[in-house]
Amino acid sequence: MREINVSAVETSKGGRIVKKILVNGLTESAGKTTAALALYSQLEEAGEVSLFKPLAGNNYWYDYPVVMEGVREGRLYGKDAKLFSERSGIEEEVINPLHRLWAPVGIVGGRGRPGDDVVLLDRICDGEGTRLLIDSRTVVPDALSPLTNGVDRVERYSDEEEHDEYINSLYPPAFRNSLSHFERADVLIVESYSDVSLPYMVEGMDLAVTVEPGAAHVSDGEKFEEANSMVRGVYRNYGFEETRTGKVLRLVDSETLRLNPVDPKDSGGGEGFEELAEAVNGGL
Repeated sequence: MREINVSAVETSKGGRIVKKILVNGLTESAGKTTAALALYSQLEEAGEVSLFKPLAGNNYWYDYPVVMEGVREGRLYGKDAKLFSERSGIEEEVINPLHRLWAPVGIVGGRGRPGDDVVLLDRICDGEGTRLLIDSRTVVPDALSPLTNGVDRVERYSDEEEHDEYINSLYPPAFRNSLSHFERADVLIVESYSDVSLPYMVEGMDLAVTVEPGAAHVSDGEKFEEANSMVRGVYRNYGFEETRTGKVLRLVDSETLRLNPVDPKDSGGGEGFEELAEAVNGGL
C-alpha cells in the first residue's frame, strides 16, 4: 500500500490541517463503522489517524443493553462510539459529543402515535461538562436515573421550537471542542449516521467513502459536498432537513470496490478492505 505523504499536508494558524475522510452509508446498517475501523487500521501505519462520529443516536428499547452499559456509569453512548474508543483509546464522549436517545411513545409518552419513536433526550458534552436536554412531554424511565442524576446539568424543553433553540446554541461549541482534540492528526475519519449523507457541521472533506452491503463507493470530497448542498437545497423546500446519501451519490463520479462481510472487531478488515484503503490512500 502506498504511504500517505504526511509532509505534504498543509499547515495553518491552528496547526496542521488534517486530511478528512467522510464515511457514510446508503442504508442505516450499511457497514459504516466496519469500513471506518478497517480504514483506521490500514492507514495508521502511515501517520496519526483519528476517528470521529459527531452525531449519533440509539433507542432505549431496541438498544437497551448498550444504553444501560453506559447509564450504569452515569454516561450515554452508542456501540459505534464504544468500538471507536476501544480501538483509538479516546473517550466515547470526545469521539461522539452529541448523542440522541429515542424511545417508543408507548414507554415514555410524548407526542406520537402508537408504535412511533420519539426523542427522549439529547446528551451533549462540550469539554466543560455533560448536559442533557429532555423533552418535558415525556416520562424518563427510572432505569435512566444514574444518567439524569450524574450529569452536570439538565435542561427541559416543552416544544420543538425551544428544542431547536437549545440545539442551535449548545451543539456548535460541543462539536468544535471535540474537533479540537483531533487537530494534530494526519487523517481524520468522520462517520455519518443512519443513511444521512453528511453529519452535523462537517465540512472540508477530502474524500467520501459511501458504503452499502457488498460495496464501497469512493468519490471526491469537495464534489460530494457540492452535490450535497444542491440536493439539500431542493429537498429543504419539502420540509426535509437531512439529506439521504443515495440522492447525493448519484450526482458524483465514484470508484466502486467490492467488499465482503467482516466482524467490525477484526482490526484489519476483510476481503476488499485493503483495496478500499489503497483507493482512499491514493486519493489523499
